[in-house]
Amino acid sequence: WAEIQSPSSSATVIGAGWSEQVQLLASTEAARANLSRIGSDSGGWTLFLLGLQHNSAVVSIGLGGDISWDLTLIERVGCAVHGFDNTPFHNRWWQRQRREPWFTTTVGQLFHRHAYLLGTTDGPITVAAPGGLIMSYVTVLEGTEPTGIAAKWQGGVRNHTTYTAPGLSISSIMRMLGFVRLDLLKLDVEGAEFRIIERLVNDRTDHRPYAWRLPVCQLLLEFHSRYNTNGLSAKAEAFSDLQVLGFTLLYSARLKSGSDDACFMNARFCSNILVG
Repeated sequence: WAEIQSPSSSATVIGAGWSEQVQLLASTEAARANLSRIGSDSGGWTLFLLGLQHNSAVVSIGLGGDISWDLTLIERVGCAVHGFDNTPFHNRWWQRQRREPWFTTTVGQLFHRHAYLLGTTDGPITVAAPGGLIMSYVTVLEGTEPTGIAAKWQGGVRNHTTYTAPGLSISSIMRMLGFVRLDLLKLDVEGAEFRIIERLVNDRTDHRPYAWRLPVCQLLLEFHSRYNTNGLSAKAEAFSDLQVLGFTLLYSARLKSGSDDACFMNARFCSNILVG
C-alpha cells in the first residue's frame, strides 16, 4: 500500500499500490467515456449505466415528486432501487401516485420506498420549506443541533413549515439494507450534501482510511451551491473533500433546469467495470 498526500488537504489518503492505481485510473477513464443520461428532463441523471447489473446495490436519497430516473434504471438494468424520502411534499405526492392505476404495474417489485431522511447520525431530523421553492425542504435540525443549512440558504426558510421525521446516516442505511458497499448512491438532499461530505472527512471517530469511509462505486450528487450564500466556494470545498474520500469526477454540468449535477467514481468499489 502507498500513502498518497492529497494536494487539497493536510489529511493523508490511504491509496492503492502503483499497479492498482493504474487499474483504477483505467476503470475510471472507461466509465467517463461511456456515460448515459436517463430519466426525465427535470429528474434525470448522468451515470455509467454499463457499470450496473441486475444484482447491483442502488440507493436513491431524495425522491421529491419524480422517480423517473429510478424507474428507468430498473427498466434498463433490472436491479432493485431503494428510495429514501420523508418530507410533506414528497409524502403527499407519493400518496397520490399510489391511487393511480399505473402505480402497481409501473413501480412493480423492484422499487422500495423507505420513509427516512438523511443525516450525519441517526435520530430525528427537522426540515423546513425554503423561501422561493415550493417542492423542496432543507434540514434545519439534527436532533437538537442546528445544521446551519437554513442560515446559509438564500432567502431563508418560511415560517410554520417545519416537519420532523426519522433520519439515518449513510452507514446505517447500508446496514439496514444489508449492503457492505454500494454500486450507486444518488444524493439530492437540498444543501445537506455539503454537511454530509464534510462530516465524512472530519469524523475523528472513524478510523478507516479516507478512501474507505464512503464505500460507493458511483456517487451522483446535485450541488445546491446556487442557493448557498457561500456560492461556488461551497462546491469547490466539497469537490476537494470528495477527492480525499477517494472519488474522481466523471461528469459535472449546470443544466437548463437549474440543476447542478455531478457524477463521481471510487473505482475501488466497482465490481462490474471491464478494462482492456
